[in-house]
Parts: sequence; structure tokens; C-alpha cells
Amino acid sequence: MGSKRSYSHIIWDWNGTLFDEILGLSDIYAKSKTDIGLEYIDQNNIDRAGTVLVGDTKHDYEVANTLGIDYVLIPNGHKNREMLLTCGVPVLDDISCVVKLYQRRQIVLNITYRAASIDDLKTVTELSIIMCEGEYCGEHDDDEMLRDMQNPEKVTFIAFDGDKAVGYSRVGIRYENIWTESDVGPWGHLETIFVLSDYHKNGIAQTLVAMCEDWAREHGCVELGSDCDLDNEGSLAFHLKIGFNETHRLIHFSKKLLIYC
Repeated sequence: MGSKRSYSHIIWDWNGTLFDEILGLSDIYAKSKTDIGLEYIDQNNIDRAGTVLVGDTKHDYEVANTLGIDYVLIPNGHKNREMLLTCGVPVLDDISCVVKLYQRRQIVLNITYRAASIDDLKTVTELSIIMCEGEYCGEHDDDEMLRDMQNPEKVTFIAFDGDKAVGYSRVGIRYENIWTESDVGPWGHLETIFVLSDYHKNGIAQTLVAMCEDWAREHGCVELGSDCDLDNEGSLAFHLKIGFNETHRLIHFSKKLLIYC
């Protein structure tokens, strides 16, 4: 990104039809790319789930991560393809490939959503095992999962790409407030949100959470709480991106008790 002044005459030579806005740095004390992007997104109420940053440096990739938007890199600028591939993100030949990629995504994906039933127990269990990377985490205990599905104060929503389950969310009602800002209950609690990695950056998780919000609202809740591990930066960024506010940080302690004979 150069100064706004240095590029504006080139851009406007293209009849001013290619861009809604020109954003740049006006002097050496100006804001960073990240600051400019955050401010523009907030001021224009831009949907991050439907936004992509096309860049040509590792820094552009880092900016997109901070902004919480999708990203692709093209080797037509400051860095070559080999350098960009070290970022572990899509590297396309040129800007025309970006358009083709997102047109193809829109055609291929046919995401549908519905509330889970008892018949979906195996499907949700399989997704939870993938979420926990094959390790037992309590989330995929069949008996507990069945109790959750039978509980009228909980609901699970599933996202499908055709017949393939690609993500799910679960929300429940709680009567003890430990994490939200409201003093008036009951409170909705987002217990689980998970989407297969191949389907990230398509707005699926955001839609699953929105369904949880609607259900909680219909059941008399005025606020939705959630939580994540302290070191789960991805989950933290996602929650902040879709409108959650951080309210508390918690560390659990344990002490073994001596048994006296």
C-alpha cells in the first residue's frame, strides 16, 4: 500500500468505475492497514463473512486474519509465489483467478440448515469427534449427546452441503449467569459451534450461531453467552467478529486431597 496521493491519479484514469473507495496512507504518521480496514468495515457495516482481501505479501495475509475476513494472495507484486506459499494460504496466478474461485464456490456450495433430531445422533457424534481431533472430550459421549437432544431446553442445528453434514451448533438455556452482561435471565448459552475446515470462510458458522440466537430469543432470553479456552485465538477472533463482547477470563484450579487412614 502506497500513499493515497501516489496512486489516486492512476486509479481515476480508469474512469473511477472500479472502486467504491480509495483507502491509503496520507503520511508516515497515518494509521496502519489494519486500523484503516477495521474503521472502514465498522463504518460501512460490511459483512466480514462475505469479504475477501486480495494481497501480495505476508503482511496482507496477517492483516486479513486480524480483520477476520477471507484472503488470497497473488504473486504479481512484492513477493514471488514461493515466498507466498510459506503462508499456507491460497496463492492464485492473477486477479482473474480470484473471481473464478469465488464464482465456483458459490456454484458448488449448496448449504442448508435444520434442527437436529434423534435420528441425527450419529451425524452429530461424528462431527464432534472431528472437532476434538479424535480425542475424547466429553462432547461426543453418545449418552450425553442423546440427553442433550431430548432436553427441551437445548437444541442442535446442523449445516449440510447436499447430504454431507459440514458443521453444527448447540445452544441451551441457563438460569445462572456467569458470563453475560445482563442481570435479567434466563440466558442462552452457545455450547458448541463447529464447521469442517474445508468449509471455513463461507458464513456457515455465523449462520449456525444466528439460528441459536433466534432460538434463544424465542425462549425468552435477552442475551447469549459463550466461552472458549484462553489459548484459542481463532475462537476468540470469531466471537468478536460476530458481535460478542469479552466479559471475563477464567482459570480453573485443582488440588488433590490427602486421604488419612
